[in-house]
Amino acid sequence: MQQDSMGLLDLLVSSDSLEDVIEYVQYSNAISYRSEREISELLEASKELAAAQSDLEARRDDATKARQDAENALNEAEAARTAEQNAYMAKQAALAEQEKAALEEAARAGTDATFQTENGNDSLVRTPTSGAVPAIFGVNWNMGREEFISHWAARIDAFLSGFPLAGHGRTFAEAAYDHGVDPRLSPAISNVESTRGTYCFLPYNAWGWGHMSWPDWDTAIRAHIAGLAAGYAPYLTVATANKYCPPNAAYWYATVLWGIEHI
Repeated sequence: MQQDSMGLLDLLVSSDSLEDVIEYVQYSNAISYRSEREISELLEASKELAAAQSDLEARRDDATKARQDAENALNEAEAARTAEQNAYMAKQAALAEQEKAALEEAARAGTDATFQTENGNDSLVRTPTSGAVPAIFGVNWNMGREEFISHWAARIDAFLSGFPLAGHGRTFAEAAYDHGVDPRLSPAISNVESTRGTYCFLPYNAWGWGHMSWPDWDTAIRAHIAGLAAGYAPYLTVATANKYCPPNAAYWYATVLWGIEHI
């Protein structure tokens, strides 16, 4: 403070006039005010920079966590997919073994062997010539509806030719397409259960199915295929054979597969 006072006295002594002193003091005050303002702005900018840096670090941490979460989710999804694929492959392998065992049992029965179906009819044991052919294959579901129906109606009619169900291939194909069922399955079952409609234990029941009867073939066909879709697999499986004809499931499976192969 004393030093400031001495400086002011020196200024008064050395100045030519009071106006010079006042002008100098005003200039000094302006410089001081400007410096204080700039320092204040600098401090404020420093605070803003620190806040921005803190926000950036927080965003970076969030991004790192999000990336890690995404990687973890991807790893979990891949692990789940691998587990699902392994389970599917194991299931398919088990099904293949069941199919193989059923066909081998049927083959051991011999060409003249017969078996009794669930409704009491006798059927020849048949085995497909191509061996264990997965029944899931052989149907192209990428066709349009009319193309699908025309294609399978002709093949089914050829299989049923000369039997009571002859001429109803289109009904089989339409119902199969509408319910997503292998179009060969119902005709092949009719071959086992009633020799394609020849020996029906109830009116128009060519499939040995429960205690059902129908007024005509078309109604019966649509009902049977709808029932397959609702209560069985959409294609032939050993599980279907076990459910449909428990006493002789292996023979039934092999003989239905033989029919599928010939449609």
